Amino acid sequence: MRPILLALTVTCALVLPAAAQQSSSLHRYVTLFKFTDQAVKSLTENPQDRTAAVSKTAEQFGGKLESLFLFPDSGEFDGLAIMQMPGDAAMEEVNLVIRSSGSFTRLQVTPVLTPAEFKTMLEAAKQGTTSYAPPGK
Repeated sequence: MRPILLALTVTCALVLPAAAQQSSSLHRYVTLFKFTDQAVKSLTENPQDRTAAVSKTAEQFGGKLESLFLFPDSGEFDGLAIMQMPGDAAMEEVNLVIRSSGSFTRLQVTPVLTPAEFKTMLEAAKQGTTSYAPPGK
């Protein structure tokens, strides 16, 4: 019985910190946005830098704003925000807060990876290809 308890204790001591570290890492998301005409009117009447407000919202959900850019040509989108968030659920919570303001006609969120993160993903996929058989084979 003691060897089983010892093995279980050692396994938990190794796995739990790694899992906690993995869950605490932040994931990067790019959000493209389009203001409503009313939001543009309000910003024109009361010019302001919205960086602090967006940053505060991200921080409330365990993340951080990395960058906020606005597009001067007012095409399909008016700008983009790059945020680091704990995960998809936290990013969606931020988007729900932002959408509920009624200041945007469109939000498009895309998770993004650095080249190093993508390489790690490709290496993991490469390992998986040895066990995968396509349909019909």
